[in-house]
Amino acid sequence: MKRSLGTLAALTLMAGACTDAGTPAGPARLAPFIDVSGDITTQLVPNEYIVVLRDGARSDLNGAIAEAMAAGGTIIARYDATFRGYAVRMPTGGLTTLRQNPEVLLVQPNGVVTKVGTQTPTPSWGLDRIDQVNLPLDNSFTYANEGVGVHQYTIDTGILLTHTDFTGRVGNGFDAVTAGGTANDCDGHGTHVTGTVAGTKYGIAKKATVHPVRVLDCSGSGTYAQVIAGMNWVTTNRIQPAVANMSLGGGKDVATNMAADSMVRKGNIALAVASGNSSANACNSSPASAPLPLTVNATTNTDARASYSNFGTCTDLFAPGSNIISDYIGSNTAFATLSGTSMATPHVTGALALYRAANPSMTAEQIFTTLLADATLNKVTNPGTGSPNKLLYIGNLGGGPPPPPNVAPVAGFTYSCAIRPNGRYRCDFDGSSSTDDVGVVSYLWSTAGDANRTGVTTAFGFDTAGTYYVTLKVTDGGGLTNSISKAVTVGGPPPPPNMAPVADFTYSCVLRPNGRYRCDVDGSSSTDDVGVVSYLWTTAGEPDRTGVTAVYGLMPGSSASVTLKVTDGGGLTNSITKTISTP
Repeated sequence: MKRSLGTLAALTLMAGACTDAGTPAGPARLAPFIDVSGDITTQLVPNEYIVVLRDGARSDLNGAIAEAMAAGGTIIARYDATFRGYAVRMPTGGLTTLRQNPEVLLVQPNGVVTKVGTQTPTPSWGLDRIDQVNLPLDNSFTYANEGVGVHQYTIDTGILLTHTDFTGRVGNGFDAVTAGGTANDCDGHGTHVTGTVAGTKYGIAKKATVHPVRVLDCSGSGTYAQVIAGMNWVTTNRIQPAVANMSLGGGKDVATNMAADSMVRKGNIALAVASGNSSANACNSSPASAPLPLTVNATTNTDARASYSNFGTCTDLFAPGSNIISDYIGSNTAFATLSGTSMATPHVTGALALYRAANPSMTAEQIFTTLLADATLNKVTNPGTGSPNKLLYIGNLGGGPPPPPNVAPVAGFTYSCAIRPNGRYRCDFDGSSSTDDVGVVSYLWSTAGDANRTGVTTAFGFDTAGTYYVTLKVTDGGGLTNSISKAVTVGGPPPPPNMAPVADFTYSCVLRPNGRYRCDVDGSSSTDDVGVVSYLWTTAGEPDRTGVTAVYGLMPGSSASVTLKVTDGGGLTNSITKTISTP
């Protein structure tokens, strides 16, 4: 139902009837906690609350705010016109303290109100389960966004490229099984997985772009060499924001685990992998045992761990995996019902796509932390020894504030030269020290008298000793570019030793309409002899930031100690700490 002024007025009268001026509130009195509801689904912000004070409260607003801060709260905003009160970020345990204040009229959760999509009736019980905390299922799938702009990579048997559930949304791909192949699916497994991630009918992120990466053959079999080739292609060619799904596995393999971890940390790809279908410890399988990706176990529609699902301390969460209907091969509209951790994993990958669409500037690991924090606890029966009892839940996901603008990448490279037996010089170049907030997607190398090169690493040959100028141009996922040129000395004396950078930054603060200050920090005044390639901003109680510039929010009359750490192309670092303050 719609909220009205009458509703709030009635609440005020009822709350006021609990006490009168001559009867102090007893210690057991708690101000009402109002569950937010309305015509449009409200996505709640965890641990954030709006507190409304009574009219004519004996303590002033500043005093009430001071009490909330003393109880461990962080004030987000204050209100003194529409009503007297404030918004606060408060640990769950502090909520009772807020409600015990006799001057508090009511407390309600903070939330983001937005238009959302709902699919009713839902075609798959798995979609139905992930948007609600408790059973029974309500035959509805509610989602905060459709994954627009996200690129999803299925490392599997390929995708049926002509299936109508992906029409207009199939991107480039890679085939490690058939040289020069199209990565078209002749098994069905990869198509089924992709349908759950991003199919229009059966999927979670219904408008994400899908990319087929074929590493398994028509019988669903392949080698680790093929699998790692596919992972390597994705890491090199991914378009940000990116997610990936690996519903495959075998015995524990160090190289595969290394590749999986590299996809997450180096490639900034939100990767989900299947724990396996052996009802055994997932720590003995790969890529399930890789530390950084999310490893997914399977549940049934009664929230029990599926009998086949692996388990253990190497896994991260559960998702629906038994009797999942999704797209298949055989025709352009085919579908099938399958079971396995292979079916559970794409539910998580689809959720990751929604989180990346809502928060494109967050890293893959930050997205993992957020998704796991939102998971429903202790719902899975018989989770298996060592398994975290966390069940995928996307109901806390809201659109959030607009993301910060994309920041241009910072190009950087190192090189080494050696004389060859033929008397020529070979110089090897490495651009992996280049950085960007959304990820570098292309590298272009150039020098006079030679053809351009691409890729993270390359080499140039020079006939004689001397000084040559080499330029690297990098492009990020948002299309922004940056270039760096260096004088490369071939032969003769070695170049001077690298000197550590010198960190420095400026800041400015502007009062916003919400009563808080926006403080912009700018590290472009930092200097180095070979070029600064990364900037890391830290302050207590806030997530780390990267990039030449960053933004912090401060209340009036407050301050924060901010540290900038810069790293140059040779790996040397330097830090500076300054206090930023507001009037």
